Amino acid sequence: MRDPKYRRWLKRQHCVVCKKMAETDATKVDFYGCIPVDPAHTENNGASSKGPDSSCVPLGRKHHREYDFNRKEFEDKYRVDMKVLAAQYYAQYLKENGTKAGLPVPESESTIDL
Repeated sequence: MRDPKYRRWLKRQHCVVCKKMAETDATKVDFYGCIPVDPAHTENNGASSKGPDSSCVPLGRKHHREYDFNRKEFEDKYRVDMKVLAAQYYAQYLKENGTKAGLPVPESESTIDL
């Protein structure tokens, strides 16, 4: 499923890696150094095709390239579960923007502090 509005919404969020690092030591984070932020797909449909937009998380270009190079190493290095983050971001988007294609707004999903 392609959702241009969701991808635009993601581009207005902070990079998940920079945000996580800021929570532990804000002096080590340069949010402006991680601009622009792009939607990074955490799933694919095989044959090098991108998965649904609902599987995206916001990553700055530097971190996006690092994630695409080796997803497992990236998740281990930054101690993140990108698929869980993708679900949380999409739930937050639906909560803020109503339903999309008949999907209900998730009420029991954990949300992120944006």
